[in-house]
Amino acid sequence: MRKNSSPPFRNLALSHLGNTSSPQHIVEKMYAWVDYAVERKGADAILIRENWLPDEWADRVYRLNRKFAGRRFSILINGAYDPTWPVEGLHFKEAVDTDIRFLAQRFWVGKSVHSLEAARAAERAGYHYVCFSPVFATLSHPGEPAQGIGRLADVCIGVSIPVYALGGISEDNREICLNNGAYGTVALGMFQMF
Repeated sequence: MRKNSSPPFRNLALSHLGNTSSPQHIVEKMYAWVDYAVERKGADAILIRENWLPDEWADRVYRLNRKFAGRRFSILINGAYDPTWPVEGLHFKEAVDTDIRFLAQRFWVGKSVHSLEAARAAERAGYHYVCFSPVFATLSHPGEPAQGIGRLADVCIGVSIPVYALGGISEDNREICLNNGAYGTVALGMFQMF
């Protein structure tokens, strides 16, 4: 059970590989992206959020593990899950209401949140961590107002589980988030190569 420890990852790369009709193409793209994010940009975990082909998830994750055997990074999957998959974590959207008690014994389980109240609810439900967003303005959600460092700090103080900063994270502002209480960061643009 993982409840009494903190996740081993602090610099998560959020995938954005695009939708494709070719599973082989997406696997090749994923290999290149993981290599770039982990080896060149220092990610210690990858959060794969493309789950539109659930029947092929297990194969993709097994391939990733074989391809990058010996490199130390965690693999987390957004939403879809199977307890037999070789991943270390699962991540859910704020609106998802899932009983995670069984999952939390096997995986690191996190949730996206957009308020202190949602972070507290996730903590009460047994989540190991939350991702608070958007801290800064982001190209992936144009027009959505940034929450700012002050709100990030409030969430970090308001819960006892790790809080990751998400939204507009870059190499230039990552330290600001960490200095204001974030346990780690989750970034999309900072790790993009496509």
